Formats: sequence, structure tokens, C-alpha cells
Amino acid sequence: MRILGLLATLSALAPQGLGDSIFNGLSDYEEFRTYPYVDKAYRLQQDENYQAALSELDRAIAIAPDHTAFYEYAFELAMLSNDTERAQTYLAGVPNERRAELHQRLLRTQMAKAVPDAGEMPSFLAGLTPEQQLEFIQQGLYQLQQSDSKETAWAWLNALPMSLWTEELHLVAARTAADVGQFSAAAHHFRQYAKNVELAPGEIAEFGYVLVEANDEAGAFALAKRYPKAAGGVIRELAYQSLGRDNPTAAMKYFAWLHERDMLSTADAKQYYFLLQNDGQLEAAVALADVAQASCLEQVELLLKLDDRGAASELFVNCSAQENPLVWLTLAERLGQYAEIQRVQFTDAKLQQRRQRLLMTHYHAEQAWRQQVELLAGRAQDEAALTYLAMAYEKLGDSNNAERTWRRIWDNFRDPAALEKVTYLMWQRGETDDTLELLQDGFDEVNLGSAPGKVLLSRYINILYGKPEHIDAARIQMLAENNADPVDVAELWRLQGNCDAALATLAEVKQERGIRTRAECLIDRDPEAAYEALQMAIGETPSAGDLRSLAALAQRVGDNEAAVLYLQRIPVDQRVSSDELAIARLTFAQGDIKGAEAAWQAARQEGELDWWLLGVDIAQAQQDDDRTLLLLERADERFDSPLLIEERAHIYRNRGDMEALENLYREAVASYPDNRHFQAELAFTIYERDPVESASYFDKALQGNEENSQVKHLHQAAFAFNFANDNEKTAHYAKAAIDKMLEQPEADEYQLLKAQRLHREVDSQWAFTIAGWAGDSSRANTTQSIDAQSDYFMQLKAAYEFSDAQASIGGLGAQISLLQGGEDDFFETQELDVGLTWKPTKKLNTVLGVGVRAQFDGDEDVKAYVRASADLLSPWSEGKWWEPQLDRVWYSTFFVDGIYFPEDDQSAFFSRLETGPVFALTQSHLQTMRLYGFLQGDTSHDLAAIGDADDARAGLGVGWMSEWWQSDYNSYNLRMELGIEWQHVVSSDYAEDGDDALLIRFELYF
Repeated sequence: MRILGLLATLSALAPQGLGDSIFNGLSDYEEFRTYPYVDKAYRLQQDENYQAALSELDRAIAIAPDHTAFYEYAFELAMLSNDTERAQTYLAGVPNERRAELHQRLLRTQMAKAVPDAGEMPSFLAGLTPEQQLEFIQQGLYQLQQSDSKETAWAWLNALPMSLWTEELHLVAARTAADVGQFSAAAHHFRQYAKNVELAPGEIAEFGYVLVEANDEAGAFALAKRYPKAAGGVIRELAYQSLGRDNPTAAMKYFAWLHERDMLSTADAKQYYFLLQNDGQLEAAVALADVAQASCLEQVELLLKLDDRGAASELFVNCSAQENPLVWLTLAERLGQYAEIQRVQFTDAKLQQRRQRLLMTHYHAEQAWRQQVELLAGRAQDEAALTYLAMAYEKLGDSNNAERTWRRIWDNFRDPAALEKVTYLMWQRGETDDTLELLQDGFDEVNLGSAPGKVLLSRYINILYGKPEHIDAARIQMLAENNADPVDVAELWRLQGNCDAALATLAEVKQERGIRTRAECLIDRDPEAAYEALQMAIGETPSAGDLRSLAALAQRVGDNEAAVLYLQRIPVDQRVSSDELAIARLTFAQGDIKGAEAAWQAARQEGELDWWLLGVDIAQAQQDDDRTLLLLERADERFDSPLLIEERAHIYRNRGDMEALENLYREAVASYPDNRHFQAELAFTIYERDPVESASYFDKALQGNEENSQVKHLHQAAFAFNFANDNEKTAHYAKAAIDKMLEQPEADEYQLLKAQRLHREVDSQWAFTIAGWAGDSSRANTTQSIDAQSDYFMQLKAAYEFSDAQASIGGLGAQISLLQGGEDDFFETQELDVGLTWKPTKKLNTVLGVGVRAQFDGDEDVKAYVRASADLLSPWSEGKWWEPQLDRVWYSTFFVDGIYFPEDDQSAFFSRLETGPVFALTQSHLQTMRLYGFLQGDTSHDLAAIGDADDARAGLGVGWMSEWWQSDYNSYNLRMELGIEWQHVVSSDYAEDGDDALLIRFELYF
């Protein structure tokens, strides 16, 4: 605006613009003389050549030195040239009444170039009014703030000489000082300003703020008293400053001042509300709650501080959880408002978890187990929630869910308490293997020396006590390495059957501990020491349990009398039924039958099977079979026990009453249709009267159950099927019996050998024989050769027995034989015999046959024949082969043999009675030796060269038998006999009566 004014002025002064106005007041001559210079100055001005313009104008001034218009024009040109010194010179030529405005322009321009020092300001501002001076001071202050800094500007202002200071300048100084943080100086200038001036409301607030910041509390409070209606801001500043300085007492004083004058804002009231609470002025806080716009929850907290739970609870139910969910949950817990908690749901996961924790703790305390399950089932994730859920399941009796939850806690958080719980539930459910495995896995992660660890170890041990079949060395060693009680470790070693380890473990334990384990282990090694040790450990006043233990041990060492005395020492009121029965049984064991019967009658326990069985034992000891059977029958009416059947069976066997025995087992099979043992015993009994009939019974009892069957049943079944001509099942059951006997060191050697020989008999359908003799004028029979009369004779026979599948008739077979012999060697004559055989029964060694025979040299005709042979003593005679149960047996045979050739009406008949002892030599190859005497005779029709002929002989012989090629199932596959036989001719058509002959005999069977 100033530049536009200047241009307007210049335009007015220019000769072309305003005509001759610049020359007004000049004479014509002066105008004429000065015009060229003025005109030229104007043109130079137009070209912005201000100094040249001034030079021209100076010439005009020199012509008219008193012409004011030339000085004013020159001043303007100097100002345009920014030449303030020259402008100052021209200003002197301007009259005073027109100089003031130009002077102020000059000062502004000078100040714009550089603010004078504070000390120079009085001279710089000389001639100006106070208001004008204040304007220039403010201009300088602004320039310094913009060009340098507020602090520099404040320092310049503060340094102004006192001659320049006015009330208004003090106000400017107060504000400037406050702006740079110089509140004490600001307060000083505000005081100077306020001495003679009534402050406006805004100024009061400013002054109050400065006083507060200057820590002039007294001054600020005095200001508030001076202007009470407008001083609320001052007191408010004091209040908040006190809060900032952690001076709640002062803050409350100022808020109270505001409250008394109704000047509290909502924020002020809020602060005052909390200060009153913290100061314990709770009732005052309650009164201020509405003004402070305290929330519902804040008011509930305040009422709780006043211990007014009733009012707090009443108000709480109206509070919204959304106001402050966390505070709401906290207050709900304090007030026990669990019904409210239950009704509220939160979208925030953490708040929902907090709600869950509060409710689950409450439900647990209130034993609200179903609500607990409803709350946590399917939602519990952390260990605490899962633990509460598992406990709720347990209280409700839901063991399956409880077990699954405890298992989840253990799997996820490895809490030993959870392992203890889950293993307990698994154990109760009968999962012994899984429980032991889980416990053993957990031992790697649990401090077994801690209380929970000791509980887990104890559980592991108790499970093993209850299930001894699970005890093994590895588990016991693991317990020992994990500091289990040595007494428990020792007892487990004992139960596992390793008393050496048990006693070694107890060697480090005090003598009075583990005494029962020590005694149990010593009972087989040193029974007396074990008995004495237990007596010492129990002392003079044993408990009922101790007396029972002593009685049991006394019985084990054979001191039944002492055992009875121990049991009788048990106080009557502490006795149990088994004590009385044990006294009776121990008395019976001492042989005191009369005393045992009296004790048995006194211990009458008709509801106990053991009582009846003891009565049976007593009756048997009295040899009273009738009473025994009566007791057994009465017991059978009361108890469903297979043992009673066995007891009755024993009596029937001893009596030889096989009919009653068979009927008993038939009843047992009807009563216990799944009892394979009774089925086998029935078959065993039937075998005595009819082996063939028993076969099907054996098959029903044993088929598929061979592994669990008794050897005697399998053994007898094999012979039953042998009698029934069923070689396949004979071999099956013989093999099963052999397998079991080979696994049993104590197996009956005789029974094993019989089974092996039976298996050998049916193992193959083929049987081979080589037999014969060599001697002088001999006449003998070998197997089925009834027409051998030479000094040398040998038969090679291969026999084949058809199976049931091959032939519908049992015992059917075929055979082929090569018969050869002569007077000088074995090869003079040879015959081939081919035939079919049939063995009609196994009880009597009988063979019926048909066949054909052809001689290779001489008469080569093929002759058909029928034949029959039998050993008439075979059902009753012992065999001549090794019998392990006897060192000597008596062997007898009465062999008869007949053959008939129908084409030529030829026949022959042979018989031989042989008897004598058989002696066992050595078990190696089952070697035996026999001595025998014999009588034999034969007769033939039209077979000998002399026609019909008879022969009768007697003699003695000795034979050595042995067996070879041993196997598990066939004993020995090759049997051999070598012997020497002396024959005396009694009557013969072939030799001289009274002649003697000596021959060597040999037989090989395989």
C-alpha cells in the first residue's frame, strides 16, 4: 500500500502528470529555470535511474532552495533509491507539519534494513508518540523473531531502556516472555501492566496461566480473588499443575474452590471424583458421582469401597458389560454375580477366556459338576480348564471322559498329576499292559524323587503286585535305578522268581525291613531260618494278620502243630471263617483224623466249597467211600464245581466201577458241554471197554485243543484210532502226545516210547523185513514162511497198508516177498510171492491173505493160495523189545500159520510156542537180550518131495535185540535181532529122530 501511495505522489509531482502543480509557488522565472531539470529527473525516474534523477533535482533545488515540493520529490526519489541518509537530508527541507508522516516512512525503511540495538532505540524513536514508538518496537520485535529467534527478540525487548516502557509495552513483554518460557519475567511484566489497568477476562486467564507456570501460587490465587468470576481458569491451572506435581492435597483444594463456585467442568469433576476416592472421602465422591458423570461400574467400585455390597450388587445388575468388559468381570467376581457372568458372552477371545475361568472356578467351588461339563466340554484348551473338566467328569462318574481328558493333559502339558490320574483310571479299567507302558514312558519326564513321582512309582509297583505275570527283570531293574523302595524291589525279584537278586537287594536294608520277602526266599533254602526270622520280626504281640502269616510259614516248614496254635491265638472276634477251616485242615494234615473231624464240624461252613472238600478228605482218610460219595453228592447239589466231579471219579476208579465212572463223565459232559477235559476223561473211560468207540469221543474232546490237552488223553487217543484202523488220526494224536512229552523233562519214558513206536507203525504205509537163518539141518519159521526146510533161508518182504481213502476196508494191505535158500547157500532156489492181506483186528495179531507164488527155477508155474496166521498170545504177552519201565519182562508167543494152494490141493500148517525172559542191557540203541525155549511143529500135504510130511521139534535160543536210526517221532526206524538157536528133533519125516541142529537167526524190520 505504501508503494502505491508513493507512485501516486510521484505521478502527481511529475510535470506531465499534473501539469505545473510541482511548480506551484514558484515565480515564472524559477519555473522556467527549473523545469528542464525537473522534467529530466522525471524521465530518469521512469528509467529507474534514481541517483541521476536526484542530481538533476538537486540543480532545481539549488535554483529554488525554499521550494517544499522539490524536497518532497527528492525525498521520494531517495527512498526509491533506498538511500535513507540522502532521504534524511531532503526531509530537513520539509516543513514540520508535513514531515511526520515522511519521517515514519523513513524509520520503517531503516528498521526494515536493520533493527537498531536496544540502547539506540530512544534516539531512533525520538519525536514519535508513545503509540508510534510501541508500533515500531513491535515491528522490531517481529523482525527479530522472524530473522533470528524468539529468544533473541525477547532479549532485545528486555534490554530496552526504561524510558520506552509503557503499560502496553509491559503487556507485550509479558506475552513475549511467556512465549519463550520466561514465566517469572512474564509474571513481572503482567504485574506492571495490571497495576493501573483493569484486566479483561482473556488477560486474566493469560496472567493466571503465567503465574501458575512461574510457580507463583500465591500470586495466582490473589489474582483469582481479585477477579473471582473470571478466575476459574487460573484455579483450574493450579489444580492441574498440582496433579502434575503429584500433590493431590493441593489439587483437591483448588478443585474444591471451583466446586464451591460451581465452576467445575465435567473433566474437573472427574478428576476431583477420583481424588476424593483416593483420599478416602468416599461419601463426598458418591455425592459428586453424577457431576463427574462417573460410569455405572465406577460407582459400583465406589460403593464397594464404602463396603456397601448390597447397593453395589443392586447397581451392578444395571451396568453394561460393554462399558468396560474387564472391569465388569472383575466386579462380577467380587460381588459373586455368577448368574450375570453366565448370561454374558464376549466376542473378544481373551475376555471369553476370563469369563470361562471365573465360571469354572465358581462351579468347582459349588460342586456344580454338570454345569462345569456344559461350560468346558469341547472348549477347554489350557491345562487349568482341562483339569477342572476332568475333575467334573470324575465327580459325575464318567470315567471314560475323565480318563481321556487326563490323558490329554498329560500329552499336552506333561503334568505328573495328570499322569497319576489317567494311569489310575486305566488300571481300574483293567488295562494293565497299557498302564505300565504309559507309566514307564512318563518316568523319563517326571522327577521320581518328588511327591508325584513317588506316587507314580508306587502305582507301578502295586500294578505289578496285582499282576505278577507282568513282572520281568527289566522292569524291576528300572525301578531299582529310579530309587524305588528296596523292600518293594526285593519283593518283585522274589515274585519274579529271582530270590538271589531279592536277597542281594535286602542286604543293604535294615534287618527288620523286608522280613517277609527274606523269609519267603529262605523258605526253600533254609526253612528253619526263614521261620525263625519271621517269628523274631513279628514280636510278642502279633496282630491277627501276623499270626496268619506265621501259621502259613509254619505250615510250609511242616510245623502244622505250631500253625494250628498260631491260628488259635487269633482272638475270636478277629477270626474269619477261613481261620477255623484252616485249623481243621492243619489238624487233618497232622494225621489227627478225629481232631480234624471235630474241628471240621466246629468250622461248619456249608456255603464254602473248601469245607466240603475237607470233609471229603477226612472221609477218605477214614476209608469211608460211602460217606465220601455222600459228601460229594451233597456238595454237588450246592456248588457248580468240576472239582467235585473229579473227586467222585477218583473214588469210582479206585473201586474199579467203570460203569459208574462212565456215567459220571457223561453227566459232566452234559452239564459242562464246553469242558474239553471232561470230554477227554469220558473218552478215556470208554477206551477201557471199547477202544474203537472211544475214538470219536477223543476226537471231539481233543481236536483243535491239542496244545491244552493232557498227554495221557492224546496218547490214548492215538491208540484208540489205531484200533479203529485210522492211521492218519493215529499219527496225528501220537505226534501231538510226543510233542508235549519232548517238552517235558519229567515225561513218562515208557509212555513216550509207546507213542513213538505207534507213530512209527503208522507213519508210513510201507514196511520192510529181511529175516532168515543159517544152520545145519535146520527147520524153522520166519514170519510167514512155512515151507522153508533148507540149511540157508532168507526172506525179503515189502508190505504196503492201504489208507481209508484208498480202501473202504480197514486193515487191508498188499505185500511182495522174495523167498530164497538152499542146502549150501541162500541162492539155490528163489520164489516170488505177491498177495493181498487183511488184518481184521488190532487186539489179536491176525493176518488173512490171498496171493500167488512162482518159483524162478524148476517148476515155474504160478500158484494161487489163501493163507491165515495169528499170534494167539499177542493180547496178553509183553513184547520182546525194550520196555523202559522194567529191567526184565517175560515174552511169550504162540504163532500159528496155515496156507492152501487150491489148484493142486496142497496145504501146510505150522505152529510154534515160544517163551522166555527178556533182559534190558542198555538204553543205548535200546539193547535187550532174551533167553527162550520153544516147541514147534508142522505138517504139510503134497508139498514135500516125499508127499505128506510132519515135523516136531523143541529147543533153546538166545537173541540180542537193538534199534537204530533214531528220530523224535519214530524212536528208532530200524529194529534188529541176532540170535543162536539149538533145535532137537522130536519126530520128523525130514530128519532122524533125536538129531540136533544149531543155527544163527537174523531179523531186520524197517
